[in-house]
Amino acid sequence: MKNLTEKSVFFIFAWLPRAIAYLIKILYYYYILKLNNSEADMLRLIIIALVFSAGLIRADTNICFEGRPLGDNHRAHEMLRSFQVGMEQRPIKICSWEDSEKSSISVTFFNNIWVIVATTRTLSEFSDEALKGALAHELGHVLINSAGSLKNKNERDKEDREADAIALKLVGKEALLATYVAHTRDKNLARRRVNRALEIMASDQINKYLY
Repeated sequence: MKNLTEKSVFFIFAWLPRAIAYLIKILYYYYILKLNNSEADMLRLIIIALVFSAGLIRADTNICFEGRPLGDNHRAHEMLRSFQVGMEQRPIKICSWEDSEKSSISVTFFNNIWVIVATTRTLSEFSDEALKGALAHELGHVLINSAGSLKNKNERDKEDREADAIALKLVGKEALLATYVAHTRDKNLARRRVNRALEIMASDQINKYLY
């Protein structure tokens, strides 16, 4: 889940250009008719430049914000397509976030698209099995359809456990175990998370998200 700082950054980059564009329109309609021809022409050029710039910012940040989109042939996209669960109804994009020190992956909902953001370390260092498990976990959040919502700690923990169980159902025990070993560097903790996911999967709690 995105923390408050990341959400603030996303809000600023996504909505600030729109606010600027609306302000420019207001200035145009209220003041341009009072200007002489040369002043009006200059203002029009400035308005066009600013609106065009705002549009470029929005186009660049609509999906990946400060990150960059991964190509459709990247192994992460190929893995995501292989799950074949809920993909048609829920468009999902994967973006990389420049960070060579932290292994992190999360999902958020923006402009009617689910966006999975992974650090460059995660994308480059995770094995195929570990990355597949991580993507399946994030897809679990998408299927639960609550990523990005404000919840108390107990609700967030429950969703995280269910996302683990969905990942387990999609990719199996070994892939999910590889994910948490790669992420935590702690085999015992990784096993506990997988065992917890096994219990949830056995109780059929997640079937409502998958079928």
